[in-house]
Amino acid sequence: MGDYGTRERFHLLINAINVLKEQLRGRAEVDRELFAALFVLGNQVNGNAGGALSKGLKVPDWLLDEGIAILNEALYSIFEDT
Repeated sequence: MGDYGTRERFHLLINAINVLKEQLRGRAEVDRELFAALFVLGNQVNGNAGGALSKGLKVPDWLLDEGIAILNEALYSIFEDT
């Protein structure tokens, strides 16, 4: 089982999502494979954190307190074009 990484690595991921968002800004359509990958990313982080908690495994507090919300906001902003 892997680890959740550091807050710094997580913010690198968020920065990369924000770069992608800027590249896609104003487009009427998003590539189906890209959409699927972004959906899976958000879904897996949420699901894995929930699954780990249900099994009594440790999930970093920062991920639960703010990380998942930040990730979801970044992903949704791509599709809302905000």
